[in-house]
Amino acid sequence: MAKMKELDRIAKVVAEDMLEQMYENIHWSMPESSGEGDEYMKTHDHIMSRAIYYMNEKTKQPAIKK
Repeated sequence: MAKMKELDRIAKVVAEDMLEQMYENIHWSMPESSGEGDEYMKTHDHIMSRAIYYMNEKTKQPAIKK
């Protein structure tokens, strides 16, 4: 049980770090024509949600054996 708590704690730390990195990567990847203010954040949030969706889908696929 203690090991699972530690693994869960590590996963949460990694998730927070990855969200921060994704936020910055999306910011730098977005074209300048993405708008300003609320429009910019709506576009940014959409890209972030889709990226997380694709990451989740990818983890559901069986591993490729080499």
